[in-house]
Amino acid sequence: MKTVKVVVLCLAALMVLSAMCSGAVRPPRRGASPNWWGPAPNPTPTVAGVVVGTGPNQITLNLDRGPQGFIITPKTEIFVAGQRATMADIKLGDPCILRLQIMPQGLPIALRIQVRQPAQPKIPVVAGLVASVSADRIVLTTPSGDQGFVITKDTQIMVSGKKAALGDVKVGVRAEVAFRPVEGGPGVALRISVPKPRAAGMIDAITGNVLTVRDKDVIWHVTVPDGAKIVCRTYQGTLADLQIGYHVGVSGAFDGANVVADVVEFMPIMFKGVVTALDGNQITVATTQQTIVTGVLSDKTMVLVRPRVGDNRPGTPSDIKVESPVDIGGSMSEGGPYQGGTMQLLLVDVLVGK
Repeated sequence: MKTVKVVVLCLAALMVLSAMCSGAVRPPRRGASPNWWGPAPNPTPTVAGVVVGTGPNQITLNLDRGPQGFIITPKTEIFVAGQRATMADIKLGDPCILRLQIMPQGLPIALRIQVRQPAQPKIPVVAGLVASVSADRIVLTTPSGDQGFVITKDTQIMVSGKKAALGDVKVGVRAEVAFRPVEGGPGVALRISVPKPRAAGMIDAITGNVLTVRDKDVIWHVTVPDGAKIVCRTYQGTLADLQIGYHVGVSGAFDGANVVADVVEFMPIMFKGVVTALDGNQITVATTQQTIVTGVLSDKTMVLVRPRVGDNRPGTPSDIKVESPVDIGGSMSEGGPYQGGTMQLLLVDVLVGK
């Protein structure tokens, strides 16, 4: 009888032990990762540092925590300035981003090495009027005083966007000098640029083919010959399109404040507002100046659709809707900028949400 009891107790103990063991190795529930008891380690972390050592199968970077070596394998991808490269292209001091695989023993393996190009220092530039120029020196008059620069055989000369000779740089013209600073002496001119002369301002008066253009305290007298281009965006106009109050930018031949124009770019009087009515070739706009302008569309009118996100595109009068926010521009045939009235429309910009 005692033997039977012993056997029963042994069997019970074996069943309990079996249940406990089966619970310890129970497979993870559906949808769980194999390591469901904790987060999986990142198999491919990245580090950033500067190269302090290289070898045939190893690279050492100086990281925040100090130097660290990494194993190079035949499968390691290497890129320099975005182009595929080899270890021979990596130099000491190069800044790198390295993607690696951590190994249980030994050094981590470099899977991918990207050499970042160090930021190039900005070249200082000074702008002013040429006070003097010689074979080896140029002096600019700037708001902070006269500044001189040394000219060498390597100094580049650009006039109106084209390569030129030093003799093309005249006293009195506006110029920019990009230079290399020299401690205790004048900077060395790397590039001397003379931009194409340009006058800009508001038309104050029109007498025949001569425009009086005012820009703060400067008054330009602009002669517009027959061959001059007169443009507003893509519109090719004539002298008759110019009106007092228009803003213009003029390039051409300069003699002090007198200009013979070859190109006149103009922008008409502009209003911002909302379209409140459409009637044939007329639109009514309630402007932000608290005035009402009746705009007259014509074959000259340029419609531009300007989405908040995306590229502008040419439009047609059918793109103009009641309640459309618009910018309109043209010449006032009745009324004035602050009285409202009728405007012959040259520009209609339709502002859309998308």
